[in-house]
Amino acid sequence: MNNKKRLILYLRHISFILFLLSLIILYPSFEKFKFGKLCLIVSFIYIFVTFIMFFIKNKYEESNIFNNFVLCFLHVYICFVAYKYYLIKDFPIINNSNYFSFNLLMISICMFILCVNKIIIAGNK
Repeated sequence: MNNKKRLILYLRHISFILFLLSLIILYPSFEKFKFGKLCLIVSFIYIFVTFIMFFIKNKYEESNIFNNFVLCFLHVYICFVAYKYYLIKDFPIINNSNYFSFNLLMISICMFILCVNKIIIAGNK
């Protein structure tokens, strides 16, 4: 594996840890917003599939720069949403309920698509 692929793979693993921390921050919000429970369920599925893929050690997934970049981008996006929630969690959320509901829906859709992608990649051993 060349250095670029290795760097992005390490960034993906580090961003996954940030993703898990972001879910801890967002956990209280899952009950408050419209698509929170959906996001929580899909998050658990995504984490489960990610751990399985980590132990399978699929070379195609590890060397695919685009897939790793998309995963890093998703993890950073969730970090930004969690940070915004952390900043406003003590204020009334009336004005921001649509913002967080939309973002939780988008996160859920992206995580579901990436789970399917990981399963397809695992099948292409």
